[in-house]
Amino acid sequence: MENYKIFDTAWEPLGIDSEVSYIKRFIIKGKFHPNVPKRIINEFETVEYLMAFAYYRIELYNEAFNKCMRLMEMSLKLKAKQIGIDTKFQNGKEKNLNALINEICQNSYYVELKNQLDWFRKLRNMEKCIQKKEAI
Repeated sequence: MENYKIFDTAWEPLGIDSEVSYIKRFIIKGKFHPNVPKRIINEFETVEYLMAFAYYRIELYNEAFNKCMRLMEMSLKLKAKQIGIDTKFQNGKEKNLNALINEICQNSYYVELKNQLDWFRKLRNMEKCIQKKEAI
Protein backbone atom coordinates (compact mmCIF):
# COMPACT_ATOMS: atom_id res chain seq x y z
CA MET A 1 0.00 0.00 0.00
CA GLU A 2 2.85 2.40 0.69
CA ASN A 3 3.61 2.62 -3.05
CA TYR A 4 0.20 4.23 -3.50
CA LYS A 5 0.75 6.87 -0.81
CA ILE A 6 3.29 9.05 -2.57
CA PHE A 7 2.51 12.75 -2.98
CA ASP A 8 1.66 13.65 -6.58
CA THR A 9 4.00 16.50 -7.48
CA ALA A 10 1.43 17.77 -10.00
CA TRP A 11 -0.05 19.67 -7.03
CA GLU A 12 3.12 21.70 -6.44
CA PRO A 13 2.40 24.43 -9.04
CA LEU A 14 -0.85 25.06 -7.14
CA GLY A 15 1.08 25.80 -3.97
CA ILE A 16 0.43 22.49 -2.26
CA ASP A 17 3.39 21.42 -0.17
CA SER A 18 1.75 19.36 2.57
CA GLU A 19 -1.31 17.28 3.36
CA VAL A 20 -2.58 20.08 5.58
CA SER A 21 -2.45 22.69 2.80
CA TYR A 22 -4.10 20.24 0.42
CA ILE A 23 -6.94 19.44 2.83
CA LYS A 24 -7.60 23.11 3.52
CA ARG A 25 -7.77 24.04 -0.17
CA PHE A 26 -9.11 21.04 -2.04
CA ILE A 27 -11.36 18.88 0.11
CA ILE A 28 -14.97 19.98 0.17
CA LYS A 29 -16.94 18.57 3.07
CA GLY A 30 -20.59 17.79 2.47
CA LYS A 31 -23.15 19.71 4.51
CA PHE A 32 -26.65 18.30 4.33
CA HIS A 33 -29.95 19.15 5.96
CA PRO A 34 -31.80 16.36 7.80
CA ASN A 35 -34.17 15.59 4.90
CA VAL A 36 -31.44 14.66 2.42
CA PRO A 37 -31.70 10.95 1.54
CA LYS A 38 -29.00 8.78 3.10
CA ARG A 39 -28.04 7.55 -0.38
CA ILE A 40 -27.06 11.08 -1.44
CA ILE A 41 -25.00 11.59 1.71
CA ASN A 42 -23.22 8.26 1.23
CA GLU A 43 -22.46 8.99 -2.42
CA PHE A 44 -21.02 12.37 -1.51
CA GLU A 45 -18.84 10.69 1.10
CA THR A 46 -17.30 8.75 -1.79
CA VAL A 47 -16.64 12.09 -3.53
CA GLU A 48 -14.85 13.26 -0.38
CA TYR A 49 -12.66 10.13 -0.40
CA LEU A 50 -11.81 10.64 -4.07
CA MET A 51 -10.81 14.23 -3.33
CA ALA A 52 -8.69 13.08 -0.38
CA PHE A 53 -6.84 10.40 -2.31
CA ALA A 54 -6.25 12.79 -5.20
CA TYR A 55 -3.40 14.11 -3.05
CA TYR A 56 -1.58 10.97 -4.18
CA ARG A 57 -2.95 10.86 -7.73
CA ILE A 58 -4.26 14.15 -9.16
CA GLU A 59 -6.46 12.40 -11.75
CA LEU A 60 -8.71 11.22 -8.91
CA TYR A 61 -9.85 14.81 -8.51
CA ASN A 62 -11.35 14.63 -12.01
CA GLU A 63 -13.20 11.51 -10.94
CA ALA A 64 -14.47 13.28 -7.84
CA PHE A 65 -15.68 16.15 -10.02
CA ASN A 66 -17.47 13.82 -12.45
CA LYS A 67 -19.12 11.85 -9.63
CA CYS A 68 -20.19 15.10 -8.00
CA MET A 69 -21.79 16.27 -11.25
CA ARG A 70 -23.74 13.01 -11.62
CA LEU A 71 -24.76 13.18 -7.97
CA MET A 72 -26.06 16.73 -8.36
CA GLU A 73 -28.10 15.70 -11.39
CA MET A 74 -29.53 12.72 -9.52
CA SER A 75 -30.37 14.98 -6.57
CA LEU A 76 -32.27 17.38 -8.81
CA LYS A 77 -34.29 14.55 -10.31
CA LEU A 78 -35.12 13.22 -6.83
CA LYS A 79 -36.14 16.71 -5.67
CA ALA A 80 -38.35 17.14 -8.74
CA LYS A 81 -40.14 13.88 -7.95
CA GLN A 82 -40.52 14.86 -4.26
CA ILE A 83 -42.30 18.10 -5.15
CA GLY A 84 -44.48 16.52 -7.83
CA ILE A 85 -42.63 17.54 -10.98
CA ASP A 86 -42.66 14.90 -13.70
CA THR A 87 -39.13 14.15 -14.90
CA LYS A 88 -40.39 13.25 -18.37
CA PHE A 89 -41.97 15.32 -21.10
CA GLN A 90 -45.44 14.37 -22.37
CA ASN A 91 -43.83 12.45 -25.25
CA GLY A 92 -42.06 10.23 -22.68
CA LYS A 93 -38.56 11.63 -23.21
CA GLU A 94 -36.53 12.45 -20.12
CA LYS A 95 -36.50 16.17 -19.31
CA ASN A 96 -33.15 17.83 -19.64
CA LEU A 97 -31.48 19.46 -16.69
CA ASN A 98 -32.37 22.97 -17.85
CA ALA A 99 -36.11 22.14 -17.88
CA LEU A 100 -35.91 20.56 -14.41
CA ILE A 101 -34.03 23.51 -12.95
CA ASN A 102 -36.55 25.95 -14.42
CA GLU A 103 -39.48 24.01 -12.99
CA ILE A 104 -37.93 23.47 -9.57
CA CYS A 105 -36.93 27.14 -9.29
CA GLN A 106 -39.97 28.79 -10.87
CA ASN A 107 -40.75 30.69 -7.66
CA SER A 108 -38.89 34.04 -7.44
CA TYR A 109 -37.76 33.00 -3.95
CA TYR A 110 -35.30 30.60 -5.64
CA VAL A 111 -33.51 33.10 -7.92
CA GLU A 112 -30.10 32.61 -6.28
CA LEU A 113 -30.49 28.82 -6.19
CA LYS A 114 -31.46 28.86 -9.88
CA ASN A 115 -28.33 30.88 -10.71
CA GLN A 116 -26.15 28.36 -8.86
CA LEU A 117 -27.85 25.38 -10.50
CA ASP A 118 -27.50 26.99 -13.93
CA TRP A 119 -23.80 27.47 -13.22
CA PHE A 120 -23.55 23.79 -12.26
CA ARG A 121 -25.40 22.78 -15.46
CA LYS A 122 -23.04 24.82 -17.65
CA LEU A 123 -20.02 23.37 -15.88
CA ARG A 124 -21.37 19.85 -16.37
CA ASN A 125 -22.04 20.53 -20.05
CA MET A 126 -18.50 21.87 -20.57
CA GLU A 127 -17.09 18.72 -18.97
CA LYS A 128 -19.21 16.55 -21.28
CA CYS A 129 -17.84 18.44 -24.29
CA ILE A 130 -14.26 17.97 -23.09
CA GLN A 131 -14.83 14.24 -22.59
CA LYS A 132 -16.26 13.89 -26.11
CA LYS A 133 -13.24 15.65 -27.63
CA GLU A 134 -10.86 13.45 -25.64
CA ALA A 135 -12.66 10.32 -26.85
CA ILE A 136 -12.04 11.23 -30.50
